[in-house]
Amino acid sequence: MTPWATPEELQAIWADAPESPRLDNLALAAQEVLEAYAPALAEGDDVPRRYVEALALQCREVWAAGLRDGDFLIGDADYAVRLRFVSDAVRGLLRPRNPRPRFGRRPVTT
Repeated sequence: MTPWATPEELQAIWADAPESPRLDNLALAAQEVLEAYAPALAEGDDVPRRYVEALALQCREVWAAGLRDGDFLIGDADYAVRLRFVSDAVRGLLRPRNPRPRFGRRPVTT
C-alpha cells in the first residue's frame, strides 16, 4: 500500500497529531479503511488532495475514538463492540456527490 500522505503532511493538517511511529500506524490503519470506500486510484496517479484531507480527518477520528467511551453493549454487557464509522465529512471527500462544480442556474428544459 502506497501511503497517501507523509507524517509531515498529516501533522501540517492535524496540529495535535501523535508522534511517529504511532502516527504512522494510525495512518496505515485509517488508509486501509478509506481504500475500501474510496474510488481506486490507477497505478501511477497522483493522490488527490481531498484523499490526503480525508486521511487526516479519519486519523483524527480513529485517535479520538480510542480516547472516548461510546461502546455498544451486546447481551448482558459481557462484551462490547466499538462502532466507528467513516464520517460524512470523510465520505464526502472520497466520493463527492457531484464532483463537477456548477455555476449559475440549471437550464430550464421543456
